Amino acid sequence: MQQKIQLTLLIFIFTIFSFSFNNYAQDKGFDETIDYLNLKLKGQAHFEYKRKAVKIDFYKNGNFSHSFKVDVRDLDTNNISVSYENKSMIIYCQEDYTGCVERETRTGDVSYMDKLIFNTQTDDKSFRGFENAIMHFIRLAQILDYTSDKPFE
Repeated sequence: MQQKIQLTLLIFIFTIFSFSFNNYAQDKGFDETIDYLNLKLKGQAHFEYKRKAVKIDFYKNGNFSHSFKVDVRDLDTNNISVSYENKSMIIYCQEDYTGCVERETRTGDVSYMDKLIFNTQTDDKSFRGFENAIMHFIRLAQILDYTSDKPFE
């Protein structure tokens, strides 16, 4: 009888701990998500987020290559192209917001594009984590009170 009580108590404590840990671990806001993205793409890209807009600086061989600026709310999460083989992702602008992505080169030339392009140099696990984190980030900006218990990796 005492073993059943101990086992039941142990299961109860484990369940509470697991539930609490999962809620804490997955309740990531903008800052935590940006930190994760910067960690995963260290040396390749750097994300900054201010007032619903994200600026992403891209680097090649340690040197600044170009940057993208976009109001995250203008991106279409239903229009995304992902290549796991090439570890690349393209997120298109919503139909009513064509040209929503500003691209600036290292020489200062500015152009407007209908898509946000990521080409990463990561392993498979990191790329899937990156993909999940990007989607989480966009949904945080687009959906009021958005939460997710899906881990990035």
